[in-house]
Amino acid sequence: MYYAIQGLALIFVLALYLVLRKSKSSKSQSGYFKDKIGDPIPSLPEDTRFRRFTNGKEISDQGAKEFGERPFLVRNGRHRELIISHPSHIKDFYMQDAAGE
Repeated sequence: MYYAIQGLALIFVLALYLVLRKSKSSKSQSGYFKDKIGDPIPSLPEDTRFRRFTNGKEISDQGAKEFGERPFLVRNGRHRELIISHPSHIKDFYMQDAAGE
């Protein structure tokens, strides 16, 4: 009986840990990347992990169609990647980095 209670307590603690970890990571990533005026950088909704190798041009065209000349994010599995297509984007990105933002 004692081991059953211990087992249930362990399962409860692990489940609670996973729920809190998931909610913390989703809150911290929401709006984390911002442009030079402080607006969140838009992102494509689907994961491009494998599609990027066979349909890279289509992904670029989709981003340009939805966001114009603005930089945008794509998901690569659980990571997000910044897509920049103009020299001014590179300058803006490194200026913010140099300022410690």
